[in-house]
Amino acid sequence: MQRLLADKLAEAKAAATTSADASGMFSPRKKTSSASDPLEYIRCAALLHLDTTLAVDAPSASAIKNFVQSVLNPPTIPAIFLYIPAGGNSAAASLSPPPGVTFGSIAIFAGGADSARLSCLPIIPASRGESKEDDMGLTSLLHLQAVSRHVLAPLAQSVGGGSSGAILSHLRGLDALVGQAARGGGAGVPPITFEHHPAVSGSGGSGRDPEARGLTPEAYAGDFDELLNELQAGVQGWMRDVVRVTSLASSPPPFRGAGEESEFWSSLKSAVQGVRSSLKEGDTALTLEVLRRNKRFLPVVALEQDSGVERAEA
Repeated sequence: MQRLLADKLAEAKAAATTSADASGMFSPRKKTSSASDPLEYIRCAALLHLDTTLAVDAPSASAIKNFVQSVLNPPTIPAIFLYIPAGGNSAAASLSPPPGVTFGSIAIFAGGADSARLSCLPIIPASRGESKEDDMGLTSLLHLQAVSRHVLAPLAQSVGGGSSGAILSHLRGLDALVGQAARGGGAGVPPITFEHHPAVSGSGGSGRDPEARGLTPEAYAGDFDELLNELQAGVQGWMRDVVRVTSLASSPPPFRGAGEESEFWSSLKSAVQGVRSSLKEGDTALTLEVLRRNKRFLPVVALEQDSGVERAEA
């Protein structure tokens, strides 16, 4: 991998010694940081991620020029998309998401603590014609699912705090929808997995007794009120996850046949039974017990009685 990156960077450096159009827009610059030379960053990103050079057609040149000018001033254009169009060899550029089928695409955007510094996010790995056009939509969905599952979700977990539960809840919903679309719109309902606060999952043991797990005001090393607030926010996130599933019992999706309908009701039943079991076991039960003992009854009662589990099982 290091050898490949070195080769790509060498190619980028060599490519920077020539001009790609008569206007000199693609001519080399002395500095190569994304903040001081966004054009060089864009060129290298196309070579590294899409294994190709930038297209020099008028629409692409205009998009790149406008984005670069925006980055060098107070940014007004948030992102630019580079993509290999069907039947194309070079990376076209657009200020809006790539139209139609592409054989690889990336997004370059300005933002973060330093608004002039660029970041790159691969959207569809470059295939260079190795995949059929009909497969590229599926490839992009699976890539989006991988980004959500292996990048965004761990980042949300690492942030911690009350907001991470809500973020993870939405990411799990996105993961389920993308997975369903990637399977061709299958009607199966994915099981619900409750994310636990690090103080709970890292407390050791497997019982549901807060005292035995060190989750009492006297034993907890941190701010216990803050912990209770975060646990409560997490349970509220669980509530949203459960309601999203149990509400399907009264508003099922359209079915394309008896087999799909059977798959839906069977998976819904399994998901709801899994929720009921989880509420009585392990760290999920421990979390609820901590809230009960400290008089945070509202989220517990809402989850156990108002989440629609009983109605969905009926």
